[in-house]
Amino acid sequence: MFDIKHDDYIFASPEFLKDRLLFDVMWYAREGAEILKSDCKSFVICRTNENFPAVVWTDDDISQKDFDCLAFCLKQTFRGKVPYFMVKENQAERVKGVFNPLKQESCTGLVAYVMDKPTSIKVSGTLRAAETFRVAEVRDTDTLVGFIRGFQTDCFGNPASDEEIRLLAEKRVSSPDSYVFEADGKTVGMLYCGRKSEGYCRIGMVYIAPEYRSKGYGLSMVKQGCERIIAEGFIPNLFADAANPVSNHVYLKTGFREVGRIAEIKMNGVQ
Repeated sequence: MFDIKHDDYIFASPEFLKDRLLFDVMWYAREGAEILKSDCKSFVICRTNENFPAVVWTDDDISQKDFDCLAFCLKQTFRGKVPYFMVKENQAERVKGVFNPLKQESCTGLVAYVMDKPTSIKVSGTLRAAETFRVAEVRDTDTLVGFIRGFQTDCFGNPASDEEIRLLAEKRVSSPDSYVFEADGKTVGMLYCGRKSEGYCRIGMVYIAPEYRSKGYGLSMVKQGCERIIAEGFIPNLFADAANPVSNHVYLKTGFREVGRIAEIKMNGVQ
C-alpha cells in the first residue's frame, strides 16, 4: 500500500484516463484528499472526509494479486467504520465481497455524461418568452436555501442542517458559476457550473422545484448552462441518478452521451 500525490503517474496513465470522466469526483478531490492510496498501477482509493464515500478506482483488468492488495487497503481504510464507497458498477459486487459477512444497506446508481462538442447541443438556443437564465444574486439566497434542501432530499433522503444549507446558499450566491432559472417572473430552478479542470466543467445541483416540473424548464435550463460553459471554452459533463428517468431523458435530449456508471454503496455494519 502506498500514499500517492495528486500528480502521481497513475492519473496520467491510459488505464485511468479512459475512466477520467467517470471518476470526475476523484479528479477534483485528489489535491485535498485525506486518504489517497494506490499500488501505483491498477487501483486508487481516495477519501476527502468521513462524511463522504471513499472513491475506489480499479483498472478493468486488475489482477487477482492487485485486487488482494486493494482488499487489504479497503479493510484498513474502513477499520472500525461502516464501509461507504463509490466504485464502477461492473466492479461493485467484487468490492462488496471484500467486506463479507456485511451486506449492502443502500446503493445509489449514478450515470456519467459528457457533451463532446458544441454541435452536440440538440435544442435551439432561444429562450422561450418570459424565461431568464442568470447568475444567482444575494436576493436569491432564501430561494436557494429551499432549492438546496429540496435537492438534497431528492438525492440523499435527508438534507443537511438548516445552518449548513444556508452557508452553502450564501456560498453559491457569491459565485459567478451559480445560476437560477426564471419563468413568468418566478424563480423555478437552479444549476451550478463551478468545477472546471483540464478542459471540462462539471454541472451540478440541477434542480427544478416540484411544482414547476414537466414543463420543459429543466431542458431549457441545462441547455443554457451548457451554452455558457462551451462559450468559456470548456466541455460540459455531469452525473445523474440512474433511477431518475426524467433527468436522464433531459440530458440525453440536450445532447449528452453516457460514458459509464458508478455505484455509491453503504454496507450494513462496522468493518
